[in-house]
Amino acid sequence: MSVYVLGMPMNRSVLIRVFADILLVQLALMAAFAFRFLLIALDPGDTLLWGLADRFMDGYFRSSWLVGLVALPLFAANGFYTRGRFYRSRLKVLMVTQAVAVQYLLIAAVVLMANNWFRLPRGVLLMAGVLTVMMVAGARVWSVIWTELASYEGRLLRRRQLSEITVRTVLVIGGGGYIGSALLPRLLKAGYRVRLLDLMLFGNDPIKGCIDHPNL
Repeated sequence: MSVYVLGMPMNRSVLIRVFADILLVQLALMAAFAFRFLLIALDPGDTLLWGLADRFMDGYFRSSWLVGLVALPLFAANGFYTRGRFYRSRLKVLMVTQAVAVQYLLIAAVVLMANNWFRLPRGVLLMAGVLTVMMVAGARVWSVIWTELASYEGRLLRRRQLSEITVRTVLVIGGGGYIGSALLPRLLKAGYRVRLLDLMLFGNDPIKGCIDHPNL
């Protein structure tokens, strides 16, 4: 019996994609905090970098669960895991961008209502949104490219295997008839070994010229 959560089946493929998205969203948020810290570190002024690092780490741990909690339902609603009609179209990157934009608008609203308890600076929020789009959309584009490359390689391999098949012996059924007798000398001339199956009810006159051939 299939188990459904948020309208999506909880099979192995879906769970892998959900886990990958959680990881990408968290990496994007972490990278945004790190990028913001590096920008301030280049010109710290009176800012104590150790205190800033502690504040940013605290901000990440406070907001990381919120980012994931908002992202997954939105991704599911946009067909990321059930492969909805619009998600399967060529507008996949646009769908991802739209979902991430809504995600971070909701997060910004929650942060604002919580009086910045989450310690999520606006610069980090914006950078995390951009990085999330790049990572989530990039992962899906790469998945499509990889699938196409694997499919193309498979077709080339099958074509090569077919081309390597060599047929040296041919069975001609009804070789004494009109078509068979016309085909027989051509096959022998091409170097094939030919086996002929025919009752010869009307004699072997049509193939007399080939009877003594070494490949017949």
